[in-house]
Amino acid sequence: MHFPRRARALTALAVLAPLSLAACGSKDHTPLASGLPSTSTTSSTVAASTEVAVTGIDYAFEGLPATLKAGTTFTFTNGSDKESHEMVLFKLPADEKRSLAELLALPPDEVNKVTGAPVGVAVAAAPGSDGVVVEGKLEAADPGRYIALCGLPTGGDPKVIEEAATSGKPPAEDPNAGPPHFTKGMVQEFTVE
Repeated sequence: MHFPRRARALTALAVLAPLSLAACGSKDHTPLASGLPSTSTTSSTVAASTEVAVTGIDYAFEGLPATLKAGTTFTFTNGSDKESHEMVLFKLPADEKRSLAELLALPPDEVNKVTGAPVGVAVAAAPGSDGVVVEGKLEAADPGRYIALCGLPTGGDPKVIEEAATSGKPPAEDPNAGPPHFTKGMVQEFTVE
């Protein structure tokens, strides 16, 4: 399934909105790096497969190893029974030495300068659904440091998120939505060799 014009809307959602808690309607203005739980479920070994199945759960990525081989591709599935999830991949510049926590503590404009556009984005709006790639490729093609995150709002209405994905327009404001999932721990750095 292809989502026309979805790439721009999702990129704006994934890059700009999640990096600013105020943009998600949260009244919590705590720096992003503070209180990040360590909930990612990773393996410390190099993945031997060229395709890795990643599952988004509330609020972590399951099956995403800490180290991968260049050229690895990903599939993405929503393992939640209530939340929408997405997998947004960024490749960090080779000269970027700051930790993930330090990067997340930066103002949104500075983070955007470091990360640039996503390498790939997959959205699995409906709980239990398979992710649909709506931007780029879910691929770690080159060696380096990568970040995977979910920028969708906590408690966001899956129907609203699915409608945005199919229409290519940003999601309607959801007064019940909270901060983005990555502030609850759904963000993970990994290395590609």
